[in-house]
This record gives sequence, structure tokens and C-alpha cells, in this order.
Amino acid sequence: MGRRLQPPVADLRHVTFAKKRLETSIRFNINSEDFWRRKVSKYRLRLAMAGHPRDRRAMPRFRTTRRVRHGAQAMFDLVADVEAYPQFLPLCTGLRVRKRDVDAEGRPVLVADMEVGYRAIREKFTSRVTLDRPNLQILVEYIDGPFRHLQNRWTFKPVDDQTSDVDFFIDYEFASRTLGLLMGSMFDQAFRKFAVAFETRADKVYART
Repeated sequence: MGRRLQPPVADLRHVTFAKKRLETSIRFNINSEDFWRRKVSKYRLRLAMAGHPRDRRAMPRFRTTRRVRHGAQAMFDLVADVEAYPQFLPLCTGLRVRKRDVDAEGRPVLVADMEVGYRAIREKFTSRVTLDRPNLQILVEYIDGPFRHLQNRWTFKPVDDQTSDVDFFIDYEFASRTLGLLMGSMFDQAFRKFAVAFETRADKVYART
């Protein structure tokens, strides 16, 4: 008897695809509203799981780590001295500590109002500042003002007694799209200069050239 010929692989793939398509059309009426509702629901679910920009607003965020010629404790003290910010911090025109407290873990907590401005633009926002010295971290959490969300975190990692790595992270979102268009670029540029501003301040305060 002669050998039985097998169809080419490409033909088998076409047959398999056609079979699946036929099974789908039998199970669902592809012209029905229910079929397309299922398809759209699955698409939206994939977008949500993937964090697609159509399903959520992207919040500006920035992170940088700088190695500075100052100890971690010294840099912690510099950032914790919030009332000195108007002397050197970009856009900061005023800062008032309205409350000092201690949280359940014994960490000092400040509630402060910061005034920011550039030319004719003036805004004020209130934040909660948690000073976590044992872990060499400072957390700034938004309370009130022109933002919908703002969180800022400083982490200080010792390298040796006179050197440390300073990690700065911030993410934020303005309360309205109009405000974001008006002030977004200005704030973004200022936040990106924060870490450098603190390093320059440390060189001056601790007399390191």
C-alpha cells in the first residue's frame, strides 16, 4: 500500500482556525449585541489591568538619588528644618508651621502651610510632615490646597560618616485640569531642582566647598 499523504502544516493551521471560528459563531451570534458587549467588557478589563492612559490620569512623578558630601543625619536635619525653606527652595515664598505633634510611634509630626509663587501666580497648600529619624526618612503628605494628591518622600542612606545618598521622590496631581495646564510645567521644573537646592544649602550651612 502507498503512503498516506498528510496535508501541509499551513493547511492544518487554516483548518484549525476555521474550526475554532465556526465553534465561536455557533456558541455566540457574532452579530448580536450580547457578543459585542462581552468583547468590549474584556477590552476595558485589559486596559484597566494594564493601567492604560485612557482609563486613568497619569500623575506626574519624579525621583532622583544624589550622593552628597554630608552625613545622612546632617542631611536629615537640613530637610527637617522646614521653616528655613523660603531662604533657598525654588518657588517657596513662605512657610508657617501651624502644629507640632508626635504620632503613635513617637515620631515628630508637623502640619505646615507653604506659600509658593512665580510672578503673578500665588498658591498655598498644607501638608503633614512626619520626621522618622530612626529610619532616616521624611514623609510629606498633602492635606489641602491646589492639588488632588501630593506625596513626597526623602530617604537618607549613610555611605560613611561624611557621605550619604539622598533619595527624593514626589508624585502629585492638580485638583483641576485648568490648574495643571497653568502651573504644571512650573511645578515640574521646581520639583526637579529640589534635591540640588538642598545639596547647595548643605554646602553652605556645613561650610563644605
